[in-house]
Amino acid sequence: MASADETLAQFAALPPSQLRERFAEVFAAAASAGDSPLARQLTARAFEGPDGVAFLRSEAVQPFVLQGLGHADATVRAETIALLKPLGTAAADVARLAACGALARIAAALGGELSPSQRAADFFGACAGGGAAALRAALDDAPTLAALRALGGGEKGSTVQLRALATFAEAAAAGEAQLKLLDGLGLLEPLAPLCRDEDDPLSALNALELVAVVARGAGGLSWLDGKGIPAELAASLDVDVDAD
Repeated sequence: MASADETLAQFAALPPSQLRERFAEVFAAAASAGDSPLARQLTARAFEGPDGVAFLRSEAVQPFVLQGLGHADATVRAETIALLKPLGTAAADVARLAACGALARIAAALGGELSPSQRAADFFGACAGGGAAALRAALDDAPTLAALRALGGGEKGSTVQLRALATFAEAAAAGEAQLKLLDGLGLLEPLAPLCRDEDDPLSALNALELVAVVARGAGGLSWLDGKGIPAELAASLDVDVDAD
């Protein structure tokens, strides 16, 4: 029996259309190969261009998407999330991912191993970059919102919490509507208390970096003022905030 790498090599000369026709075989070999440059190349080719994105949207691909997101190999999970990133910019596509359970798995990946976590952050960044409608479609999914809230409100100052809050901060900086949506759902709420954490100066510093990310977006400075953070910082430095 041919190895996964040998099977993948047999597909290397196929055009994208034929890779899509034989995707069940391609996926099985790619999943078995794990961290394989050829596997990444072939799956990327299968989904390239408008026809590839249309194929990615199809119900026929959903079982493979769910298998990839639940795979034991972190590289396979990460690459699956990366393939889905183009769907993150459109509300209708995000809603489809929510309906099949893929979106909640992406949210859970944010709190897992580094590579899938980074890809998950990229995915939600794509949602925010696609506009408030795409981000709202993601956050309207109850399991996804619950997973994100749990990560952002987890152990104070932990790597997982800061990773989640960094994702929220970047999303908030994408636009004022995105900021209002995230703030209204309480996803940014842990940032202000972290900034005030005198017992953990490193976590406070990390949180300050994240509020600076929020501040660079439209409406960000008003949000900061509403939380009282600039006044508190000025007071801690003995600076007159009304001074020129």
